[in-house]
Amino acid sequence: MSGVKEFLKKEWEFLTLSASFSSMFLIYVMMTFVTLVFAGNIDAAHLSGVGLTHSVYELFVTSVSVGYSSVFDTYGPQVYGSGPVEQGRAKGELGVVLQRCLLQGVLINLIIAGPYLNFVYIIDLLPDGGIYPGDLSAAGEVSDYRDIAVQYLRIIVVVEYLDYAIIMISKYFAIQGYNRFVFLVSVVMITIHIAANYVLVSVFQLEAIGLGLAGIISRIVPLVVSLVVWTILAKKGNLDWDGFSSRALLGWKPMMKLGISGAIYGVADYIMFEVAIFFSQFDGNAALQVVIIQMQYWTVLWSLAMGMARASATLIGAALSKGLKDETRFHMKLSVVNMGIFASVVAGVNYCLRIYEVRIFVSSDATDTENLFVETYWIFCVCVVMDYMQVALNQGILVAFGAQVFTAWTQSIACYVIGIPIILITIFLTDLDVVGTFIGIGLVAVTMFATASFKIWKTDIGEMVEMSQERVTGTTSTAEINSTNEADDTTLLVGITEKQKEKRGVVIAFIVASVILVILACSSFIRDLLI
Repeated sequence: MSGVKEFLKKEWEFLTLSASFSSMFLIYVMMTFVTLVFAGNIDAAHLSGVGLTHSVYELFVTSVSVGYSSVFDTYGPQVYGSGPVEQGRAKGELGVVLQRCLLQGVLINLIIAGPYLNFVYIIDLLPDGGIYPGDLSAAGEVSDYRDIAVQYLRIIVVVEYLDYAIIMISKYFAIQGYNRFVFLVSVVMITIHIAANYVLVSVFQLEAIGLGLAGIISRIVPLVVSLVVWTILAKKGNLDWDGFSSRALLGWKPMMKLGISGAIYGVADYIMFEVAIFFSQFDGNAALQVVIIQMQYWTVLWSLAMGMARASATLIGAALSKGLKDETRFHMKLSVVNMGIFASVVAGVNYCLRIYEVRIFVSSDATDTENLFVETYWIFCVCVVMDYMQVALNQGILVAFGAQVFTAWTQSIACYVIGIPIILITIFLTDLDVVGTFIGIGLVAVTMFATASFKIWKTDIGEMVEMSQERVTGTTSTAEINSTNEADDTTLLVGITEKQKEKRGVVIAFIVASVILVILACSSFIRDLLI
């Protein structure tokens, strides 16, 4: 009986943590959906322009931010799970890891801002019809959608920093057991987003400006709430936080290696989906609409899988840091079993509701699109199950192992060598239409599952435990901190040696140089604003 209770306890821990992470990722997907709904209610030009901007945003920003944040999923649980302060772990070490990840994220987003903002100069090369189905020329809106895309893009550029901060802080809370608060923040965010869009777009009719401001407001409010709660809990000693530390400028190299690899993984995934959507238009208008609709559902379902994977990475990482080999194996198996069951249920339910799902997006007279959607939805559901399983391994277990470099290589090869070529071949050389597109996507998922399975099978858990302990030791410098914990900390230099000060200076110089490069890269954009 005690064994059953222990299993149910761990199962409940996994499910609650999964719910908090999944809600976070799901809300970001739903916010884009809400924005496009309000944009479509303005006119076709706004739907096309705002849709274009979000495609660019997801390619340049979302893929990089979500991928790079995986470094916190590796380090955070292992540092926090290495033991309480009473057992020798320095107070506030999780906070130091968070500061490092936030600083690195800001730097990465600054670098992204250059090409992202200057993308406005490529928009004039796009076709007159826009990127969404519909005859814009008939409505006299051909030139408008480009202007709308530029206007909206320049407003929401600040969102990339807010999104990354909210994701990292939410993970910081979730790791420490504040799952309900993370879920509440997600609910508040989507609620404010809907309300702000209604007021600014529907009531005050600010159009693209209103859509952009609604996106900013819906991030600022929950971020402020999170910071207020953070301050209260930190003062009570309920969070692993000991103030800001200059040690956050140290230990970047191994973390950036994992973070950049995670970003490469994410970019490859997004590029494959953008290619699939763009080239599906050559199979006809109905095929393009079906792929666009199915990709919306894919993104929603992906957010749930990613949340479950990040939850398993957290639990596996905590077990590794404690040296619990059997518990590590248990959480690995628990993750795969839960993901398999959930994927099967989700795919089955979606397949049964396929007729209703397509009618949300198309009118009753769009029979070609509806019939094609219904006929091809079976392969979509099969691909969902395969993708869920590979996400469980690559974004759950292997992230906990710190194997982002491996997943970056396999994902890049799978997408660029297998997925994209097969998608293009089936579109231009066969009559498979939508089925051919998802054959390419499905083969990528199968490849990722096979390579991850082999990697995990060959992995020695004992070696992973040792690597986790080395990772924690290298991150926290606990021994050095404990030897200086009586020192005056007014300058925030506790545990910093002269050699480390030099390294910190190099990091600061690198950040300054990067900011200067970004300013130069954005010079044309800044000039336009001033003019």
